[in-house]
Amino acid sequence: MFLTSKARYAVMGMLEMASRDPFSLTKLADIALSQEIELLFLEQIFAKLKKADLVEAVRGPGGGCRLTRKADEITISEIIESVKEDIKITRCSNRTQQTNSNGYLASGKVICATHHLWADLENQIEEYFLNKTLFDVQNKRLSKKPSLNKIYFDHNATTRLLPEIKKELLELFQYPLNASSTHANGRAAKYYLENARNRVKGLVNADEQYNVVFTSSGTEANNLAILGIKNVNPLVSVIEHSSVLDLVSRATIKILPNGLINLAELEKTLAVCGDQATLISVMLANNETGVIQPIKDIVSLAKNKGAIIHTDATQAPGKIAIDINDLGVDMMTISSHKFGGPMGAAALIYKKSLDLKPIIIGGGQEYRIRSGTHNIYAIHGFGVACFLEGKYRKLMAKVEPIRDYIEEEISAIAEQSVFFGKDAIRLPNTSSIGMPNVTAEAQTIHFDINSIAISNGSACSSGTSKLPHVYMAMGYSLEEAKTAIRISLGINNTYEEANKFVQVWKDLYLRSNKLIKDVI
Repeated sequence: MFLTSKARYAVMGMLEMASRDPFSLTKLADIALSQEIELLFLEQIFAKLKKADLVEAVRGPGGGCRLTRKADEITISEIIESVKEDIKITRCSNRTQQTNSNGYLASGKVICATHHLWADLENQIEEYFLNKTLFDVQNKRLSKKPSLNKIYFDHNATTRLLPEIKKELLELFQYPLNASSTHANGRAAKYYLENARNRVKGLVNADEQYNVVFTSSGTEANNLAILGIKNVNPLVSVIEHSSVLDLVSRATIKILPNGLINLAELEKTLAVCGDQATLISVMLANNETGVIQPIKDIVSLAKNKGAIIHTDATQAPGKIAIDINDLGVDMMTISSHKFGGPMGAAALIYKKSLDLKPIIIGGGQEYRIRSGTHNIYAIHGFGVACFLEGKYRKLMAKVEPIRDYIEEEISAIAEQSVFFGKDAIRLPNTSSIGMPNVTAEAQTIHFDINSIAISNGSACSSGTSKLPHVYMAMGYSLEEAKTAIRISLGINNTYEEANKFVQVWKDLYLRSNKLIKDVI
């Protein structure tokens, strides 16, 4: 890292002054002695600090230097720039000499193969110094305050809380509410609980044959659906969320290259099962590709064999209409925070005729199927989200042209780019894009540095080393699958943001593939 002593000494000298009374004067000779810096060198540094108007000098007896601003108003980045220091990690340069002291040839024509890696690190270092003040260093407050992405393209992971819900929750948070209590507050909690339950039913058009049990998350609801039905043979698709996949020994329902369930193979699998009691779980819409599954066709095949059908519909609300009666499934999972509601609330809608057993034992709440004190605040917000879903689903329909525009622009940049599941009907906001020769991890970091939030798979698997199973199940090689990122738009995303995304994508693609060609 090319960061010489000039910058360090400048920060040290400024810090020395910051540690004293704001109006007092500090002699450079005292700083030089205290910090063990050569006085002449320090005078040269402070001449530049003075020129940058970071310090001022007072001549005469009792004179010295002092800061021109408060310590919390002067960033470390300003100090480094004032002494003309350049933060440079990559070896690439415009030097023309044949060799240098570092032992490499430097014609100025060659970009090192790892240039983008070091360049990204330089950007992060510069941002770190930009967010640190003298006051932070003085008080050892060096942990970086998390910054948020300016462009959010990860709505399949979670969505922004709808303003109507935020307003309602702020009012409700004033009151202690436990639906198991028998006093007035308990009765009020019970009202909010049952009102939300009716709204969930209304969202999916569930009639009297269905009931709703509230859970803490979609993961818990999926667990309840699979583990709560005893003595059955579970058949799940290869593209399910880990909250379903990890509950079975192996996934048996295959998919086609376009991401749709292979109905012919499912029929063969059911035939092999014979009269054995069977539970089938297939998600309504895939969280990574957005491909919408033919649930009604799956139900038709399954019912002929007397199978129970569960669908994880977590990604559907707010994007496409859901009718549980029309689909004909026995159980359905939905989750609040996927369509503008708060985290901490989800539901399993199930037929009352099912012998559903609890997986959490305790106080017997939720018809003795899901024990635990109700999160009334999250459940109420969930209910409001269900009530508003139709309004926001109409807004989501306007996002589809933006998604298509992004895909068209990227296709024009790189003909080899892949859009996983594009040949099938997809959610209007979701696109899974493969950038040739660039891993999803590298892309995610690159976009994050450019203040764009995207995903390289399911948010629930973030940080793990799991294989990209959805793409490999579609028939792509591991190398191809590892290039897949997911963008999932929301109702507030714009064409301006889409253009920014495309430009950042283009920059990384052209730079990375040029480097690969140069190396070859």
